[in-house]
Amino acid sequence: MDAYRAPFPTPESRKPTLVWPRQIPISGEPAETSTVVKANGDWLYSTDIPKLMLSVEPDALMPAPVVGYVEANAANLTHMRFGAGVHFVQEDHPDAIGEALRAWLATLPQYHLATGGEHGFRRTRINIFENRDGTPRHRKRIP
Repeated sequence: MDAYRAPFPTPESRKPTLVWPRQIPISGEPAETSTVVKANGDWLYSTDIPKLMLSVEPDALMPAPVVGYVEANAANLTHMRFGAGVHFVQEDHPDAIGEALRAWLATLPQYHLATGGEHGFRRTRINIFENRDGTPRHRKRIP
């Protein structure tokens, strides 16, 4: 547990770990968070922006019926499965997640992957966020 506690050495630094779980919308509460999450979901289902969904089984947060719904309703979706996992998937499958993300990013036209750098590629321009009308929200250069 020390590794999990290390980033939060003081009561003040631990406050987000108290507040965040209270903001997770369950059965429509808290209303403000539920409204934002629903609006984000509605937008994601209405746009053709590329989406990547990573899943495991049995998955505490995205059980099979939720995964099936997303697959059936989200346009331009790539779904990658990693086998067994429940909640801390990044700890169960760190290398597979990194590789899946790298492979998926390489398929996006707004990414230019070129040889170079420690990992054999570098991102030279990102433009993955768009406004509701499809125009770019912002551009960010990553060295």
